[in-house]
Amino acid sequence: MIFDAVEVCGQVALTYFEADLATLVTARSLMPVTGWKIITWQDAEKAIELGSAVPLLGITLGPNASTQAKSQGKRESLSAVLFDAYLEGEDATVVAQIMALVPEAVMMIADRLAAGVGGGVFGAAVTELSTQVDVTGAYEERGDQPLYWQRARTVVPVWDQDTGL
Repeated sequence: MIFDAVEVCGQVALTYFEADLATLVTARSLMPVTGWKIITWQDAEKAIELGSAVPLLGITLGPNASTQAKSQGKRESLSAVLFDAYLEGEDATVVAQIMALVPEAVMMIADRLAAGVGGGVFGAAVTELSTQVDVTGAYEERGDQPLYWQRARTVVPVWDQDTGL
């Protein structure tokens, strides 16, 4: 159900996100960022507050989910799953370029979910213009080093079906 949507998205992201992003970044002649920390049940802001390493991708339940009572032994749910990426670096242009590609890598996860990767999930971002993307960023100085950071928040609708509890 709703729990499973986040868990399955986390498993698929753990398996594919960094490689998918590296493929997209390399195709644009940029240097891939490695060492992405994938965290479920926390958005990027909370993960950073708790001391997580960066770069990171937090995956949690987005602003809402819809479900119903079981019918014929199954319950279908539609969950808004938030993929919240955070990256920082000394070059604002590079950070911005890479973070513009993060939603594309997230959509590659959605493509896999829609194709049946991940038990119980039978669709992700399958309706027209159903995925929301918000990229924000800022500049600050840490000591004598400039630091640019950006967050890319991608909310993906995930349909799943529960036949268990």
